[in-house]
Amino acid sequence: MVLNILPLRMNKAFFNFITLISLVVSLAGCETNNNPVIPIDQNKIGGFYETSTEGMKFDTYDGKTSYTLTSHTIPFTHFTSMQLVDPTDGPDPGIIFTLTDKGKQLFKEMSTRNVNKPICFVIKGKVMSAPIVMEPINSNTITLTGKKEEMEHIMAYLKNKK
Repeated sequence: MVLNILPLRMNKAFFNFITLISLVVSLAGCETNNNPVIPIDQNKIGGFYETSTEGMKFDTYDGKTSYTLTSHTIPFTHFTSMQLVDPTDGPDPGIIFTLTDKGKQLFKEMSTRNVNKPICFVIKGKVMSAPIVMEPINSNTITLTGKKEEMEHIMAYLKNKK
């Protein structure tokens, strides 16, 4: 019987590698939280809009602020689903939106043009959120974070409850 004994350093590296692989596999096989993934009604009016000095004026859903928006938009036809993220799953509650491949390309272009500026998320003519873009985003998933009440309000609008 021949035993191969690896130095401790090698065993620890191997253990860390296996632990990382196990974590990746377990995360890949489950949703990000216990909330269901909900298809988006692609006929609903809204989406992501760019701000501008010229264009149409839109109020926030609570009427406290207004934004001037351009016609540059990513409509709901380029969204596929959404999922509410509970605050227990991370530091902030939010909504994960999944985009089509075309939506991903459009969002990359929009976010590149709007670094350090807000992009408004609009539903039924109301600005629901206006996050500041920190860097270009090249992903099929976009996470919109904010206060739990705001995120639930957005989900209710998207589910046709408001």
